[in-house]
Amino acid sequence: MIDIQVDISREAIKELRHAQERFSRELGKSQSTAFRAASAKVLNSLSNDTKVAGKYREITDTGQKSRSGKNKKFIIRTKYRTPKRKGKALRASWQGDWRDQVIYARNLQEVRRRPAVIIAMAGLAAESWKAAGQKGRVKVKGTTRAATNKRIVKKAARRWVGYESNFKGNNQFVRITNALKYIREAVGPSAVEAAVRQGAVAMHGEIEHRIAKAAAKTGLA
Repeated sequence: MIDIQVDISREAIKELRHAQERFSRELGKSQSTAFRAASAKVLNSLSNDTKVAGKYREITDTGQKSRSGKNKKFIIRTKYRTPKRKGKALRASWQGDWRDQVIYARNLQEVRRRPAVIIAMAGLAAESWKAAGQKGRVKVKGTTRAATNKRIVKKAARRWVGYESNFKGNNQFVRITNALKYIREAVGPSAVEAAVRQGAVAMHGEIEHRIAKAAAKTGLA
């Protein structure tokens, strides 16, 4: 039913399928509409459960000073490398190997103002799932946290995801490919299955909400 390039248990798929069938039956929606809604719920849950980095990279005060004695020596733990050109080299620079970078500054406050220390792409992994939903015209709710520039993060996220879908007939599917090298670390080994289960719960919640809302309008509540 849903393939996000990880294994999902039959039980979790069964829960989501049951919610989808109930959505179609009780709300009078087509199977394709129900499937689309289920996909949106899963993507929303997956985005919410994806780890978001803090505002700054890991900083260590070594206790040492520069030769002049005016500045302190700090070590920044980072994967970022400034590329020589833009485009693919710039995007690849976010996903290098971990390394230590030395920065000299008067104090911690000054260090945190350095571009190399600020995680401008915080929230990229979480936003990538939403970008996938937007490619498939699936409305996914939520906001990106701790992003220095949300517009840049959202634009960048679209470059890292592939999206295929079919909401018609018997062969309905959503296939999402996420090319971020650290995406598995960000979502955790069981996050996708948890998102499928949470998506099912969210589907049932929406069904109850819509039924109650319709009943209130007709004066039956």
